[in-house]
Amino acid sequence: MTVRCADCGFLAIRNCETRELVEVELSVRNGEGFPSEQVPPSEERTIAGLQQRLGIVSAKRIYEDNAICFMREPSVSRDFQHAADSAKKDRNYHGHFLRVINEERCCERFTPWTQGLTPREHREMLDQKQLLAYQKEREDSDRQWRQSQAQQDYVWRRDEARWRRIELVVMGIIVTLVTVVTNVVCAFIQRGDWPKSN
Repeated sequence: MTVRCADCGFLAIRNCETRELVEVELSVRNGEGFPSEQVPPSEERTIAGLQQRLGIVSAKRIYEDNAICFMREPSVSRDFQHAADSAKKDRNYHGHFLRVINEERCCERFTPWTQGLTPREHREMLDQKQLLAYQKEREDSDRQWRQSQAQQDYVWRRDEARWRRIELVVMGIIVTLVTVVTNVVCAFIQRGDWPKSN
C-alpha cells in the first residue's frame, strides 16, 4: 500500500527536555516548522525577552531536529538520516524533513495518525486490534471445532442407536426361536411322542 509518513501515527520526534518520543504535531506535518519555546508575554520586557526579540538568543528548541519512525522502518530511518546530513550543509532541515514525510512509499507498518495519541499509544492500539483479531479467530476456530465435534457425536450416537436396535431385534428373534423350539420339545416330551432311546 502506498502511504505518506505525514499521515502515519508512528512518525515521532524526541522532546529535548524529557527525551521521550512524542507525536509530530499537525503544524509540523503541514509545513509550518518546528515549534520552539518562546519567552512568555509576561517576560517579554526582561533581558531574555529582549535578547530573543532582537535575535541575539534564539528561542529554546522543544524538539530535536531529527524525526524518527517509531517502528524503525529501515527505509524511513535512512531517509531521515540523509535529510539530517543534508540539513547540516544547507541549514534547511524542515524542508528536507517535509520532503521525506510527504514522499509516497510502500510501508507495511503504516497506521493512520490520530491526533493527540503518541506513537506508543498508536502501537498499543495496533497491538490491541491484533489481539482482538487473534481472539476472534480463536473463537471462530473453537466454535467450528465444537460444531464438528457435535456433528461427529450426533452421527456416532445415531449409528450406536441403530446398532442397538439391530442387536435387540436379533436377540428378540433368537430368544423367540429358542422359546418356540423349547416349547415344541417340551410338548413332544409331555405327550410322549418324543422318540425313546433303546
